Amino acid sequence: MPNKTAKIGNILETANILLGNESSFSAEEKRGVAMLLETILDQSGNYEGFTFKARDTDGNVLYNEGHENTRYYHVSKKVAPDYMEAYANRHNHNIVK
Repeated sequence: MPNKTAKIGNILETANILLGNESSFSAEEKRGVAMLLETILDQSGNYEGFTFKARDTDGNVLYNEGHENTRYYHVSKKVAPDYMEAYANRHNHNIVK
């Protein structure tokens, strides 16, 4: 039987990868990911804000096209275990629980 629920931490970890500097997604695609993620996080009570990841060599945030959606969404304590498990699985790390 299929699951009726999804682990929000896993969704958040995937979205943070898609929204990162290393992603080849367009600015429009990143806006869509961010909008959907914010809805999921807000409705589940897990929204903790975000930080812009794209910065120049002096550490200033870049807001030009393609960078306004280079975000890292903060992980709430409630979903942190699932987030860390997803991160470890993606990066082949072992995390002690």
